[in-house]
Amino acid sequence: LGRLSKKCKNMLIITDCTSSMEPYGAEVALWHLLQDTTTTVKNFVFFNDGDGIPTKEKVVGKTGGIHFADPKNSQEVINTIRMVTLMGKGNDDAPENDAEAVLKAIDGTPDFDEVILIVDNKSDIRDIELLEELDRPIRIVLCGLGEGRINFDYIKLAFHTKGTLHTVEEDIS
Repeated sequence: LGRLSKKCKNMLIITDCTSSMEPYGAEVALWHLLQDTTTTVKNFVFFNDGDGIPTKEKVVGKTGGIHFADPKNSQEVINTIRMVTLMGKGNDDAPENDAEAVLKAIDGTPDFDEVILIVDNKSDIRDIELLEELDRPIRIVLCGLGEGRINFDYIKLAFHTKGTLHTVEEDIS
């Protein structure tokens, strides 16, 4: 992650805060707080796949659970991470609304250069059919690579957007 933030300026950082990301929560929160938010981060967006609504009520593109935090206010960033994580408790499925979160984040953030998406590699993208609406490169940071297998949904997302894949330790080509 450190190499990525040195390469990128004016970032829109979108982070999965679902229950599956809890094992990486402290590390991800610390990385967010260590960013130079005066020149590097334009906006932080956190998502939890619907604020705990049941799966049967989730509609592609309208699932919700997407929350913005002012990058210049570190307490707001920490509070938002905590709130979004708690509000997402109770989700009873693994796929997540990554594409919806990216689309809403882009729509709600003017004047940024890079899109960074921090996700749980073990969870599929619930709304992969929204892929066609994504038209700018996305740098995807994968948490939970485990056996070294990359979730095919994230390979498709990176390929379609002409983006890149990364882990905490390395850039993946």
